[in-house]
Amino acid sequence: MSLMVQTTYRVREAQKASFLADFSVVAQATMAAPACDWIYVTEDLENGTVIAMSYWQSEAGFDDHLRWRIGTSRWTEMEQKYLESEPEFKLMPVMFRFRDR
Repeated sequence: MSLMVQTTYRVREAQKASFLADFSVVAQATMAAPACDWIYVTEDLENGTVIAMSYWQSEAGFDDHLRWRIGTSRWTEMEQKYLESEPEFKLMPVMFRFRDR
């Protein structure tokens, strides 16, 4: 079953531009994962958060990504440097997918 993942980041306001620059590099590496189809990064202005929405072909593919992420010191360094708290994950199994092609 495919999966959408919403990851919410509470970034220190003064660090937001630097976080986005570093995050864009990490997002490119995430997109290289075989199971990741896309990532969109948005800003929730009301809550002052950065939100990444990603689409995964399978939950197992996302789990593989999480194992990579946990084992990568770059994520830990970014979290310590830029974030006010740990990222929040929301996993949403996809029920329907309508393609625009």
